Amino acid sequence: MSEDVEDSEIHIDGYDVYRTDRRERIHGGVAIFIAQQHLVKSVDNFGNDLAEGIKITMPIAHTEISIHCCYRSGYNSEESNHCLLSWLEKGMTPNSIIAGDFNLPKVDWEFDRLVTGANHTEKLFLDWTTGKDLK
Repeated sequence: MSEDVEDSEIHIDGYDVYRTDRRERIHGGVAIFIAQQHLVKSVDNFGNDLAEGIKITMPIAHTEISIHCCYRSGYNSEESNHCLLSWLEKGMTPNSIIAGDFNLPKVDWEFDRLVTGANHTEKLFLDWTTGKDLK
């Protein structure tokens, strides 16, 4: 998704859209749709040349949750990977949801393990998520 895609083109009745667009390349960009009856407390965007993210913080049922949506290019640099993980770390709360496309095909997320042929980046992200006890 890029700046060329207008909000009106992706509009869903009854929802507000929050997005971070891909700036320099094709493919990528992220969006979160929140039902209009929910209050959004804060929005934090992340973007570099190879990854995008958006974090929505909102009160739900006497607590606060943060929803992170990320896109990580399969051709990411080590610096970009560390920037993405730092951004995620900074925004973590006890009630965080992290979703998106991380382009890590050699990670078996269901069983928290690497499959044959995994590389350093896949190990980095798996170690980070298991260290945070994310499910």
